[in-house]
Amino acid sequence: MKRQGLLFRLFILLTAILYFSSCEVNRNPVGFISGNLHWEQANGPYGGMANDIVQGPDSRLLASSDFGGVYLSGDLGASWVNIGLRGAGIVKVFIASDGVFYAGTQDGLYFSENDGETWHKVNYGPAGMILQIYENTGGTLFVASGGGLFYRPVGGKIWQEIEGPGAESVLAVAEGGPDVLFVAAAAGIFRSDDNGISWERIPIDDQYFRLIIKGKSGNLLAVGLSSTSERVYLSKDDFRTWEQVFETSGPIYNLTLDEQDNYYLAAPAGLYFSNNQGRAWHLLLAETTFGIAPTRQGVLLAAAGDGIFRSADAGLTWQESNHGLSAVTFSALAVAPLTGAVYAGSGQGFYRSTDRGESWQKRSDKNFYGVVAVSAMGFVYAAHYMVTPDSTFLERSADGGATWQDVSPPAMVTALTFNRENRLYAATRNGVYYSPDNGNHWNSAGLQGQELLSLAFNGERLFAGSQSDLFYSDDNGRSWVRLDSLSARQICANSHGHIFLNEDVRIQRSVDGGRTWTVLDLPLNDKYTRIAYLLCAPGGGLMAAVRGEGILVSTDDGDHWQFENEGLPSKYVDMLAMHPHGRIYAGVFKGSIYRTRGFAE
Repeated sequence: MKRQGLLFRLFILLTAILYFSSCEVNRNPVGFISGNLHWEQANGPYGGMANDIVQGPDSRLLASSDFGGVYLSGDLGASWVNIGLRGAGIVKVFIASDGVFYAGTQDGLYFSENDGETWHKVNYGPAGMILQIYENTGGTLFVASGGGLFYRPVGGKIWQEIEGPGAESVLAVAEGGPDVLFVAAAAGIFRSDDNGISWERIPIDDQYFRLIIKGKSGNLLAVGLSSTSERVYLSKDDFRTWEQVFETSGPIYNLTLDEQDNYYLAAPAGLYFSNNQGRAWHLLLAETTFGIAPTRQGVLLAAAGDGIFRSADAGLTWQESNHGLSAVTFSALAVAPLTGAVYAGSGQGFYRSTDRGESWQKRSDKNFYGVVAVSAMGFVYAAHYMVTPDSTFLERSADGGATWQDVSPPAMVTALTFNRENRLYAATRNGVYYSPDNGNHWNSAGLQGQELLSLAFNGERLFAGSQSDLFYSDDNGRSWVRLDSLSARQICANSHGHIFLNEDVRIQRSVDGGRTWTVLDLPLNDKYTRIAYLLCAPGGGLMAAVRGEGILVSTDDGDHWQFENEGLPSKYVDMLAMHPHGRIYAGVFKGSIYRTRGFAE
């Protein structure tokens, strides 16, 4: 009897513990955030498009990456440090002879007098897109902008406008002899012998000119655009006479000269060089090049579509020199469920980190713009979002992204998920498919003819979403039920069985398997702001990347939200992924990858 009484009391105690534990879970099913989050930049991957590069009066260099900001190098381009103006739309950078940094954007001119610690916008003067920043031999600064041609005299603080040639827009400016200015404009090249008071047009064949520079020897180079090609013209006598020295069918992005008056030209095909005044040209770098910096120390740098390239032997050999250049946009992130390895796909290649973002390896040059998923068996799947009719839809890697095999289902893949048995399912532009053998073979799982965008399991129930409808199946796709008036660009579910739909501008929640839905109230400045990505933590909790407003976090299934943007360089976040131990990774638009320590690890 005593034993039975003891067992009864233990039963009652265990029942009470389980009851109150379940009450706690129901009342607060999340608890996965430990205080306010703080984001920090991962140690790479480095790179991204660089669109301008210049050396100042000392050995330091500035480089820019449109919305990635301004970067400074004190070691001739071996490494870079971001010094601000992320998201500003940088077009040109410049270091004046007095050491002041300038950055021309799509919407005006900025300057820094303390090496980039703080930046200030020029409110009265150059406006609109900054097309060129130029300093003549006397120290006068000129800026050609969408708002006109401006100059600032030596020691002055006020920018003054120079009336351009007629009503034509001025795209570039260069100094001739004393009091002589040349400008490239939409109607040709113009010359002024009185510092811009009056102008005369130089009769060169091409009508549209957008670049003009002057070398140490006094030679002038100009880039003109005809109806069929772009041409480089050379003049040794202030454009009294000239000759064509280069022609290409594509655009010419930049033109510069080194201390010895050797010519460098940036174009889509790469970086070209001439040491005989343009009579012969040699391709030095076969990468799309936008900016060129031949330094006085003999190091040659190129701002290119895939980052910054550096040569210490006059262009014979090149190395990527991107350390610190965090301007890559990642459109796909995934974390391996067992090992925690982080995979990131971008237009620059495919990367992996096995130490939670402390270091990264470029595993492949393949460009994956869509979905990346990792199975419990360690297979990595990457989908091509934009494809041609004869290209692959889905590839698989068994070695962490180093080599890939085509495992495409019969249609373009838009989402991937795994069931409890680790069977792979794919949403496509033509229904759902599943593979029983890791992608080697595929079988239809229904919804043929539907252009699907999303796919996710909630227990045994499989959800698939399109732009206008939501479907679910309780028998692995043999039959489907349509839920009208629901769209799902993205679906995610947590271990409590709660389902969330990202409908592009709003989030809906269901706690009863999809029978009823609730629109969640998000604290957005604009209710039509796009939700770029929705992340469900397995144990509960939500995180939403909202374009232009940053990251929203909810610890109570979406009833309440707060912004967690501390440490982020930009409020434009494209992708989110979660480590099994809780760390979150965020792909920032032209800001590489950020991570947070706000979770237990």
